[in-house]
Amino acid sequence: MTPLNTTKPYMKMRFKNYDLSLSLPMLRIIEQEDFVHQMQVAESLNINVSTVNVHFRKLQDEGLIKQTERKLLSGRGRPTELWTMERRRNFTVSTIFATPMLHMGLADFSGKVKLQETFDCSELRCVEEIYPIVDSFMQKAFVEVTKVSGVIRYAYAGVPGSLVPETGKVRAAVNMPVLVGLDMEEFFKTRYNITCFADSFAWGLFFGETRNLPENTTAAVIEWDLGVGILFGCGKRIFNFENLPSKSYRYLWDIGHTRIDRNGRKCHCGKRGCIEAYVGGLSIIETLNDTNIKTLPDLISAIESKEENAIMELQKSAYILGKFLTYPIQLLGVERIIFTGLLAEVFDAYKESFADGLKTVFTDEEADALSPSASSDRTANLIAGSCEFARYVFLHPQENIERRKVPSTLGEKRIAVV
Repeated sequence: MTPLNTTKPYMKMRFKNYDLSLSLPMLRIIEQEDFVHQMQVAESLNINVSTVNVHFRKLQDEGLIKQTERKLLSGRGRPTELWTMERRRNFTVSTIFATPMLHMGLADFSGKVKLQETFDCSELRCVEEIYPIVDSFMQKAFVEVTKVSGVIRYAYAGVPGSLVPETGKVRAAVNMPVLVGLDMEEFFKTRYNITCFADSFAWGLFFGETRNLPENTTAAVIEWDLGVGILFGCGKRIFNFENLPSKSYRYLWDIGHTRIDRNGRKCHCGKRGCIEAYVGGLSIIETLNDTNIKTLPDLISAIESKEENAIMELQKSAYILGKFLTYPIQLLGVERIIFTGLLAEVFDAYKESFADGLKTVFTDEEADALSPSASSDRTANLIAGSCEFARYVFLHPQENIERRKVPSTLGEKRIAVV
């Protein structure tokens, strides 16, 4: 099999510095349409076919696309070459920190996960201990990629904290303090010469949980554990507040810290009356005040054992959450609701109470149409979604780098997910 990245000298001469970004608009069309011919791309970009031909030869030489067949488009004349993306030999890598776990994945451009590992970071004491763990996974990833003479094109590192916008270095991670100082972008570039994009793990979470929905479905992904985080988005976009003042929240994820009672319960973010202070898993545990229920796994075990008080408190919280969400659901045009996080494991225990909360504003038909459901497999979805997001960033680099420049509080004021 022909190795990738064997760029011919004559091709390099036709592009200043051999800048692959010049061909990305065409690559995006190929990725979206699957099979294309050069005239189709030329018309889409309003350029001549000869220019498209040079770019296609460049992308072919890079191993990113391949010619599949010749086809008569009009029933006569010369056959037209059809091109498609070389999905099996191009890969992305993801390293996602979802407290306290590190999830690592390798997937090809078809979205098939070829390798995945999960590591519990609870016992790590310093950031330097993380790099050897990632390196061990990467050595296995390179073995998989070499089997098909492939290339790892991009990496994505997702963290539950805030980053230095210019570098992607972790500057705060209340939920996982061992991450402070972590610089995955520098690590991947220096160690493997692979470009890495570091940002919130919310991207991988949303891409993963919505990847099986119909295209352009507006969804709310609720991560319910010790706290509550809510992602609203459509297709490949998470709705955010990038045009608001810098002190504002970056994502609607932080809607859990919206105040619903000015003199209400004290929230762990420092304010009073936040919705999370009423519905977060930690709030449920504190309200129960049961010596046998000290952690989220304890709470889940009690619910699975049909302990009445635990179920009642969970259902009360689900009702409040459903009622609270009726307004953003209307404002943003949400069509589907998906629960993830540890409390998604006991979804059946509170799904009717959540629906009752929705029905304080919605009709039965409107609430049912939202089809609230639990994640099919949080870890698998997170890894697959993160690798898919890495591929998306590879194809749309500037779009996502601009987004990271928006100040974020994601994860800084939330209690650890366990």
